[in-house]
Amino acid sequence: MQVETKKYDSFINKHKKAIIIFWLAVFIISIPFATKLFSVVSYNITGNSNSTNVSGNSTSQQVLLIVQNNDTYSNSTKTFLTQLSADFPNGNFTSIYSVENNLLNQTYYELEGDAIKYEQLYLITNPNSSITSGVLANISLEIYDNFLMSVNSSSVEQLMTGPTLISFVSGIVRNYSNSTPISIYDNYNFPNYPVMPSKSVSAELVDSGENLTLVSMSTYNYSNASSFLNKFASDSDEKVYVTGAQALGNSIQTSTLIGSLLAILLGLIIAIVITGIIFRSYVAAFVPLLIFIVNIVISYSLFYIIFKSILNTTISFFDPVLTSILMLGLSTDYIIYILYRYRQERLNKEKQEKAASMAFGWAGGAVFVSGLTVISAYIVLSFFNLPFIGGSGILNAVGISVVLLSGVTLLPAILHLRGDKLINTKAKTFRIGTFFDKIASFDKKYAKEIIIAFILIAALCFYVFVTVTPDFNIISLLPSSSATASFSVTTNNFGYDVIDPVYLSFLNHSQTGSMTTSIINGIKNVAGVYSVVSTGNNISGNYDIYFKNFVFTGQGVTTYNNLNSYLEGSGVKYNLSGTATFVSSSYNAIENDVYPLIIILGIIIFIILFIILFSIITPARLVLMLFSILLIANSLTVFIFYFLLALPFIVIAQVFLIINIMGVGVDYDIFLVMRIREHVKKGETNEQAIRAGISKSGPIIISIGAILSSVFFGLAASGIPLLAEIGFIVGAGILIDTFVSILVIIPSFMFLLSKYNWWPSKI
Repeated sequence: MQVETKKYDSFINKHKKAIIIFWLAVFIISIPFATKLFSVVSYNITGNSNSTNVSGNSTSQQVLLIVQNNDTYSNSTKTFLTQLSADFPNGNFTSIYSVENNLLNQTYYELEGDAIKYEQLYLITNPNSSITSGVLANISLEIYDNFLMSVNSSSVEQLMTGPTLISFVSGIVRNYSNSTPISIYDNYNFPNYPVMPSKSVSAELVDSGENLTLVSMSTYNYSNASSFLNKFASDSDEKVYVTGAQALGNSIQTSTLIGSLLAILLGLIIAIVITGIIFRSYVAAFVPLLIFIVNIVISYSLFYIIFKSILNTTISFFDPVLTSILMLGLSTDYIIYILYRYRQERLNKEKQEKAASMAFGWAGGAVFVSGLTVISAYIVLSFFNLPFIGGSGILNAVGISVVLLSGVTLLPAILHLRGDKLINTKAKTFRIGTFFDKIASFDKKYAKEIIIAFILIAALCFYVFVTVTPDFNIISLLPSSSATASFSVTTNNFGYDVIDPVYLSFLNHSQTGSMTTSIINGIKNVAGVYSVVSTGNNISGNYDIYFKNFVFTGQGVTTYNNLNSYLEGSGVKYNLSGTATFVSSSYNAIENDVYPLIIILGIIIFIILFIILFSIITPARLVLMLFSILLIANSLTVFIFYFLLALPFIVIAQVFLIINIMGVGVDYDIFLVMRIREHVKKGETNEQAIRAGISKSGPIIISIGAILSSVFFGLAASGIPLLAEIGFIVGAGILIDTFVSILVIIPSFMFLLSKYNWWPSKI
């Protein structure tokens, strides 16, 4: 590789100042665009539905309130909601009380228009007549029958009999002001209302224990409303949970930003400390930080331009967080690896220019091969267009391209210009070569036993991989907040997921009523379905379907899949929308693509390495190693998070492990193999080359592996379970690759394969 890069290195040396100035200029120009990146970041995990809820509001714009009280029908709760509604006059405010008020108004005007048609009402208007509740009961039945023909029967349970109805009906006929809906609303409790909402409506808004009231407020910004709502509830002695898509998005935004900043800060500190220790130089310690800042600003500007101006879409909140962490790790890896080789050549008495050339030729060549493989892996990911993380393929490919370009242009230019100023070439190096020689001897002696044990462990972990199915329950991995707590509170009290119904619309609603009834009855019998509620008149074909289980759980996804399968088999044209649709579709898309993703990434990596190494055995062995590492890291995460901590094991964490191990994990394998190959090309035997590769590359690979894994473990230390699980699974994979694969498994394989490592190459 060193011979092939001489001309390019000569170009870098000749134009080193211009290259540095170019990078600084691009960095400065990129700053305004980079600051706008988060304007195209989406924190929505409930999907964008055009469907409406019971009050006709767009679900994506709702702020939902869960009002908790010992008696949700009490006057105190009614007063609280009435006052709250008055303070938000421009919004559509829906609760059990606003539904009652709407029904009272509808009934009032229906009765007012129809009252003169009924001769019996004369009894009410005649002062000398005797008014009895029995007479009114007969009248109310007649009025009720007529009323149901003009209003939605699914909204009204019944017209009550008794004193309240007497006042209400006689007040209508006599035009008494104390009989108006607002009078009834202000002076009577729920059980005494003359008009009762249907059980299906009230069941959506009040739990059976009458402890919770579900309220929706449309067209409100969560950030603007939340603080007021909580203070208002506290002053009114009510407990309120503020939830909904906006509330969840706000919770995610806060937690991911804090978690990612902590992880990046921890990674930077570790990178500075380890780099300073390796090179015994304060200047060298901050080189990765400075180049990372340049890389991240330029990359952020490119992300913004691509997604805002070219694709005209948003980025999932996962993408910039994990791309930033990945760029930090790889940028540090590449810089330290090239600097380390430069320092080795300077300690071997090579001149600065020659040392820079050799560092770029050998270490830079390995970095180029590694970076090209990583970029290819993420380009492949971008074609899968997976929910939540599909955009990370584009971001990672672009970000790592910037990292790679800086590693093979900016860093070599700096080395040629001020290489000796970066590192302390006079400081003594750590004497650890003997330790790695002993590791090589151990690998050589027990190669067969090591490989057999590794295969058995990988087989066991493969069994875990195919039998433990991850789910999509992201909500349970978010920090405790009003938004997240509301889901367990409502599910526990209502007995089903009242917040996130599935919205069903029949697209060609020309079938007869009996056919519709048959289909709806069939839906009610689908396993996991709690209830089906019509959201319009009987010919609208719109229904809310409630699940027994929280829609983010595996049971919720299973219920949705069963529902969708039933409707597909019914022969009707339909549309399902809402949170459950988004969650289930996202989960199914990711889960179905796991194995194709692994296989395609493996093929891409094999092809690239075959072209570079002209070898079949080593690329195949490397791909199988990556498969094994992700299986072991997956099983370790399942054991700790799923079995020990009793937390959901989410499919997103599994996919992040796959794409990062198949993308990033290949780095260290390539660094070691390229160093071994370098010694083989110099004429050393296979055994000598393996020992030299472990001795000379082992220390630096361990160092950069510790940095990269610590960046991801920083996510695990963030205290946010969602980021902790993702950070742990990727960090564990990198750690296993660094300390087990690089030091033990790969050398053992290469000792056993001997000259066949490079077959059919003739080196």
